[in-house]
Amino acid sequence: MASAPLSFGGSSMRFIENHLTGLRRRTGAVLAVAGLLAAVPAVASAADTLVIADASVVKYVVDSSGLVYLRNLDAVDASWAGCCHYFWMNVNTEAGKAQFSAFLTARATRSRLVIYAASKSGSPNEALYHVGDF
Repeated sequence: MASAPLSFGGSSMRFIENHLTGLRRRTGAVLAVAGLLAAVPAVASAADTLVIADASVVKYVVDSSGLVYLRNLDAVDASWAGCCHYFWMNVNTEAGKAQFSAFLTARATRSRLVIYAASKSGSPNEALYHVGDF
């Protein structure tokens, strides 16, 4: 028994053609956005993370204004700026107090510490973003 070929009416064919055209447009738009997003990480990843295996090796100083400066991060990773006023916490703020507490705890216990900063080159105008073990 021979089966009859499938036949779509004219309106069904127009519906399918319109659907495929819309699908092609959406696929093109998705690919265009994906291409843009692929270029963004190089621009958006301006912050840097430093993992310190033993926080006791990091030297620091607290100045009279309440800023704590980490002094020798270049000893942990040579690509990071060293001394003197680049990586800091402000203990006049609650966030700075929490960061300094996390730093001192890791230092006293010779634990791992992770620092997240604006840049490996440091910033005299911008405090550390995160200090902890994350």
